[in-house]
Amino acid sequence: MVVGAYFVQARVFDMAALWLSLPVGLAVTAILAANDLRDLEEDRHAGKLTPVTLLGRGFGRVEWVFLVAAAFLAVIALSIVGAVGLTALFSLLALPQGWKTLRMIVSGQDRAGLAAALPSSSRLHWHLGLLLAAGVALGRFIPL
Repeated sequence: MVVGAYFVQARVFDMAALWLSLPVGLAVTAILAANDLRDLEEDRHAGKLTPVTLLGRGFGRVEWVFLVAAAFLAVIALSIVGAVGLTALFSLLALPQGWKTLRMIVSGQDRAGLAAALPSSSRLHWHLGLLLAAGVALGRFIPL
């Protein structure tokens, strides 16, 4: 979606847009992982096949942590290699929301315990994406 939206606006393909889509895509996939964690029992009862129904809640927790960690690490790596400016690191200000959500993911044992993790994962995606966009935009004015 990021690359397509960029292409529609700029009418040109840009590798930076592709690279910047990685942390955003990883964070949005974490929302799906949180949803699978929350809905495990209902999905199993309905016969739905998700990674969590097949591999269990422990796998779902590891999946969520991997996705979120990879999103933040992608921003750091992109900044280090110069694909984006250092101002993209502004997105690391979303880490407290990630930590808050992580605690919910780890401590939730059932649907009720994991219910708040889904909107919290959505807020994490929103914070990371907004701060990343702001950091990239800021980098246009303050090249670092």
